Amino acid sequence: ALGLLAAALILALGMIVAGAFRRRSGFLAFVTVLTLVGGLVAGAFSTLQGFTLGWASISNNRAEHIRQPFGDLYLSLNQHDGAPRPIVIEKGSGTTEIYVDAGVELELRATLDTGTAHWTRVEGETATIIDSGIWSFEDRGGESVIVQDISSDRVSATTVQPVTIDQTSGAINVTIYEPVKEDQ
Repeated sequence: ALGLLAAALILALGMIVAGAFRRRSGFLAFVTVLTLVGGLVAGAFSTLQGFTLGWASISNNRAEHIRQPFGDLYLSLNQHDGAPRPIVIEKGSGTTEIYVDAGVELELRATLDTGTAHWTRVEGETATIIDSGIWSFEDRGGESVIVQDISSDRVSATTVQPVTIDQTSGAINVTIYEPVKEDQ
């Protein structure tokens, strides 16, 4: 954005110089306007932090606020030291996949107009399914809401991870990785 706006400034100065020498600057004016519009559009998109289209992947390395009108979102929740790093997801349609490592407690608060919410426990190394299920939604003031706290059954949680999802349609899938029994 800064490069395009700087180029527009230089082109505008070129128009002034052309005018001083009594030359036509119609083409310079056209290119200047195009460059200026391009710089303003690029600047507008750079202010939309957390806006993504289509496929996206994030983790809990820092607090996040994601806006995704459509597409699939993959969220990895890893153990970390320090305070909780809240993640807020505003989503249209698509699938939200959440992967929870052993030692992380997921505090899920989700609204979903139409769709399903599944959870699965798997062995960490082999990805063998241990247990799975479907969460049911509660009707709260006309909204379908899920409020669940879930973590590994084999190790105690040292990281608490709040995740808030406001999704129109699609699926929310949570996969909890259990450590191998020898690693406990």
